[in-house]
Amino acid sequence: MKLIKNCAWAALGVVLALSLLGGPSATRGETPVRWPVQGVETTERYLVVANTTGAFARLIREARAASVPIESLLAPVRAFAVKLTPQAAGDLRVQSGVAAVMRDSVIALDDPWRSTAGDETTPRDPVFLDLSSLASDFNGGGRAGQDPAYGLGLQWDHERMRVPEAHRVTEGRREVLVAIVDTGVDYDHAELQGRVRRVINIVGPDGICLDEVGLGESDLAGNFGTAINQDFNGHGTWLAGAVAANKDGKGVNGVAPGVSILSVKVLGWCGFGHLSDILEGILAAVEARAQIINLSLGGYLAPDDRASVNLVNQVTGYARARGSLIVAAAGNEHMRIGPGGKVLSHAALNGPGEAPEVLQGWYNVPAGSTGVLAVAATGNFVGAASQSCIPADVETADAVCKPSTDAHQPFGAGRRDQLTYYSNYGPRIDVAAPGGARKFNLPLADRGGTPGFPFTDADGTIVFEVFGITSNYAVDVPVFFVDDPGFHTFQAYTAIQGTSMATPNAAGVAALALSAQPGPLGLPGALFAHIKGSARRLSNNATPGLSASDTSPGDLTGVPCTGGYCHLGGTAIKAADAFGAGMVDALNAVSGPGAPIPSFAPFPIGLR
Repeated sequence: MKLIKNCAWAALGVVLALSLLGGPSATRGETPVRWPVQGVETTERYLVVANTTGAFARLIREARAASVPIESLLAPVRAFAVKLTPQAAGDLRVQSGVAAVMRDSVIALDDPWRSTAGDETTPRDPVFLDLSSLASDFNGGGRAGQDPAYGLGLQWDHERMRVPEAHRVTEGRREVLVAIVDTGVDYDHAELQGRVRRVINIVGPDGICLDEVGLGESDLAGNFGTAINQDFNGHGTWLAGAVAANKDGKGVNGVAPGVSILSVKVLGWCGFGHLSDILEGILAAVEARAQIINLSLGGYLAPDDRASVNLVNQVTGYARARGSLIVAAAGNEHMRIGPGGKVLSHAALNGPGEAPEVLQGWYNVPAGSTGVLAVAATGNFVGAASQSCIPADVETADAVCKPSTDAHQPFGAGRRDQLTYYSNYGPRIDVAAPGGARKFNLPLADRGGTPGFPFTDADGTIVFEVFGITSNYAVDVPVFFVDDPGFHTFQAYTAIQGTSMATPNAAGVAALALSAQPGPLGLPGALFAHIKGSARRLSNNATPGLSASDTSPGDLTGVPCTGGYCHLGGTAIKAADAFGAGMVDALNAVSGPGAPIPSFAPFPIGLR
C-alpha cells in the first residue's frame, strides 16, 4: 500500500456557470450550485456526503438533472463522487443536508519490488526460467499433496503458517467467498481456473492511468486482445493466487485452494485509484456476500480531513455489520501506528537524497479502522554479512553478498520471521503474516539484498520475498515463465514483497477457519477474534525502527540521507508492536491448539 495523495487533475477548459436543471431550487441561506458543464469547465473530483437519506436523493437527482456524471455511488453511507469546479464544491458545502464535501483522494500501490511507480507503458517482456540444472523434487518436498513449489522451498510462507497441516482438516469450501479488491484478477490464469466466481469492474474503460501516465485500461485490453476487467498490473492476481491458487499438481497452491474468489477491480494498471472507487468496491463486495474482503491497499489521510476518515470508517463498519471481515495491509512505510490508525512516529521510510515525508498525526486507512484485521509482514530469514564479497555480487540493486565493512548491517542475521524493514508496526497491528523481504532485510540503498529466486539463482531456489503467480497480462509486476513440467506452461509466476502480500496469507487462513467452522465463525467479530486468538506468539524480533539521526550515505548509492529516516537503527521493536497477537496459524485456526478436528457443518450462506 502507498500514501494517499491529491493528484494533478485534468483541465477541461474554462469555468462557466450553469443553473440547476430540474429539482428544487436552493432554500433560503443556500448558494445555488453552479454545476460544471462536462468537457467545458475545469473540474476536480470530489466526494459529497449527505446527512440524511432525503438529502442524498435530492443531491443525486440535481446532479443528474444538470448532466453531471456520478463517478462513484456509495448509497449505504449517503455519499457519491462527482467532478466539480472548486466554486461548485464551495457552493455545495453551504447547502442544507450536505454533511461534507472533500477532495476525492488518490491511492497509489506501494511497490517494494521496484524503485519507481507506473513507469511501464508497454507489456513487460517475460523471463523464461529453466530449472533443469537445479535439484528439484516435485513430490511436494515431503509435503504429500502440496504443489511442486513446495519441493523447491518456494512456499516457505505456507510452512511458517502451518498450511500443509491445516489442509488435512480442510482445503477450503467453495461457499466461502473471498473478495480481492485491487487491480483486478487474471481469471484466465491456469492456477485460478474454477476459482474466480464473479468479476466486478469499478475502474471503467480508461481508468485513472490514462490521466496519470497516458495509457488507459482499454489501450492495454486492445494490445492484449482481452477484456478491460482483466488485471494489467499483476498485483491483484498475486493476491488471488495466494488465497486460492488450485492444488492441481502444478506450480503453486493457495492457502485455501478450495474457496472462491470475487475480483473487484478498483485500481488501474498503473496502481492508482480513487478513494471513492475503493469504497465503492468494498460495498460491492459486501453486496456480493463476500465473507472476507482482502484490501492490500491503503494510505494516509491528513488530521484535518476527518470527513474522509469518518467516511472510510462508515464503509468498513457497514461491511462488518453486513457480515464481511475486512483484512487489510498495515502499510509499507515502517511507521508506528496507534489506535484508530493514527501515526505515532515522525516520518515514513524514504530514500537517500529525499526529504522525509512527515506523517505524524495522520490516519492510516483502511487498516486503522476499528474491526479491520490489520496485518504486518514478516520475512523468510535474515542473511548475514560476509568478509569476502566480490564486486559483481554487491554493486547491483539485487545484491547477493553483504560486505561486513558496510556502515549498515543486518539486524538479527540468521533469524527467521523477523518484522520486515518496510512493515508498519505498533499498537494497531492485529496479526503478522509472511510478506517477504530482501535478503538482508534492509532498504535497497543499504544493499538490502536480492529478492532471491527467480531473480537470481545465487542461493539456489531460496526466495526471500514471497513466490506466487501474477497476471499473464501484467505490465508492472515482473513476469517469469517456468520451463519445467512441474509448472503450468506459459503461465506467469513471480516473487514480490510487502504487507500487501502478508494480507492474503492472513485472509487465506481466515477462509480456512471459516470453512472448517462455519457456524461458530459465521460473524465477522467471531472470525476476527478467532484469527487473533489462534495466532502463534513470536518473541524474537530484532528489527528496529527508522533512525532520525543517521544521515549517512546509503551503502549502495553513496547519497547522503539528508533528513534521516532512510536507515534502520536503535532498539528492536517490541514483539507486541511488531506482530500483534502473533503469526497467523492455519492449523490452530481450523482446529484450535490441541482441539479435536471439527466436523463439517452445512454452510449457511450461498453465493449469489
